[in-house]
Amino acid sequence: MLFPALNNTDKTPLLPVTDGVYETVDMDATDQFMDRESGTFAIVFFSDAEGLIPVTPSAGTATPEGSPMPEQWMAPGGGDVTVDAIKCIAAPGVATYAMPTFIGPVFKGRVTLSGITGALTCRATFWRK
Repeated sequence: MLFPALNNTDKTPLLPVTDGVYETVDMDATDQFMDRESGTFAIVFFSDAEGLIPVTPSAGTATPEGSPMPEQWMAPGGGDVTVDAIKCIAAPGVATYAMPTFIGPVFKGRVTLSGITGALTCRATFWRK
């Protein structure tokens, strides 16, 4: 199941690339996903405000974290702990970051964007499986 990080202003999945922290909804509150034992994180950047034109950023990082319990955040257990935005190569290219993975129950995700340049918006997604 897909859980996008949400814009702090209007709660949509299209995020501005200003420095900030963006969280998902509670994953267990939506479909009882606490029994899901793994998950991944992916991010794509866009050059436009509507999120229609993929672009490869020229700098910055995206740092995903998962919460196994309220107010406790943990780094991914596998893949890139911090995603270098220049590795988020726009289509038709292939992204070169190692997809961050989470093992064990995570009821909420968040991503911290820092120093992103060369993009206007992004979508950051946590998958539970």
